[in-house]
Amino acid sequence: MRILITDGIEASAEQALLERGHEVVRKFYPPEELGGQLERFDALIVRSATKVRQPAIDRAAAAGRLRVICRGGVGMDNIDVDYVRSKGLAVRNTPGASTNSVAEMTLGLMLSAARHIGPATASMRQGQWNKKQYTGIELGGKRWESPGSAESAAARPRWPEPSGCGCLPSTALSAGKAGRLPSMSISTPCWRSPTSSACIFPPLPEGARW
Repeated sequence: MRILITDGIEASAEQALLERGHEVVRKFYPPEELGGQLERFDALIVRSATKVRQPAIDRAAAAGRLRVICRGGVGMDNIDVDYVRSKGLAVRNTPGASTNSVAEMTLGLMLSAARHIGPATASMRQGQWNKKQYTGIELGGKRWESPGSAESAAARPRWPEPSGCGCLPSTALSAGKAGRLPSMSISTPCWRSPTSSACIFPPLPEGARW
């Protein structure tokens, strides 16, 4: 296959394509030029910069060579997906590509919020030492809900385990598994992070599980 990559991809991904015998061309084209170029390719790989709209799709479909458009990432708002499919072309994306990055960022934001790292850093730069004000809390031994996409929610529970902090994905709550939780009144200690959109629950009673 002859593949056009307009927004760049990781070198390892390009190498994998080359090792499988594909011809790879890396070059960005503005919307007014993209359609004419797609007449000469079997596949198009984009990130977010390239906009694949109807005029380009019409020219590619009329030429009859292009078979698939792939978005190297999650969102496909830069591609007229329904219109592409109406022309008999396939559209793909890589929804799991950023899962680990999102999971790591979530954990980083949670730790930052729990320990007030942001405001503490800002106050120190102003020559202040408000140690007691920014003590924060420990996450060890607590349980936290992990909102977000199913992919990221599935990845995040693995990260807190070394600190003894367990995780309940929000998908488990929506699936009706919350019935396993101990009853919690409004006075039950619970840490909510406005930065990470997560909720840290107190340790479960002996023998209880999520």
